[in-house]
Amino acid sequence: MACRPEAKMSDSTPAPKHIFRKDGELVIKGPDGVVKGAFDIEIAESEEALQTGLKFRESMGPNQGMLFIFDGRQSYGFWVQDTYISLDMLFINYENKIFYIAENTTPFSEDPIEPDGFNLYTLELNAGTCQKLNIQKGDTIEWKRTP
Repeated sequence: MACRPEAKMSDSTPAPKHIFRKDGELVIKGPDGVVKGAFDIEIAESEEALQTGLKFRESMGPNQGMLFIFDGRQSYGFWVQDTYISLDMLFINYENKIFYIAENTTPFSEDPIEPDGFNLYTLELNAGTCQKLNIQKGDTIEWKRTP
C-alpha cells in the first residue's frame, strides 16, 4: 500500500517505491466555470494516510495529486519534512473554494505551512502547477471517487 510507513531495513536494502493509487478524479474551475486543470487523485483520509501523505515519494505525475480530507472544523497545517518533491498546496473550504495557496514548498522543510482559515480539504500538486494553470484563490474544485 502506498501510504504505509517506511519499514525498518538494513543499509543494503533499497527503500520501497511508492506507487500512486488512483482513488478519484478532481477538476479545478475558475469563477467563470471554465476548467483549469484535471487530475487523478490519491485520497488521504485515514489517520495514517493523513500523517504520511507524500512523504518519501520521489515523484508524482504531472496530472496527479493527493487530496487530504479533514472535518473542516479547524485549520489543518502542513510541513514537508521527509517530502522529496516540491509541492503546490491548495487549502479548500467547505464550499469547495480555494482560499489559500502555498506554492513551491521547500522539500524537507520543517517550517509549518498554515492556512488562514478552516480547511475541509488540502490538495497537493507538483510545484509550479498553480502558476502553469493560473490556479488562484477563489477557484473551486469538484471531485469524485473512482471505483
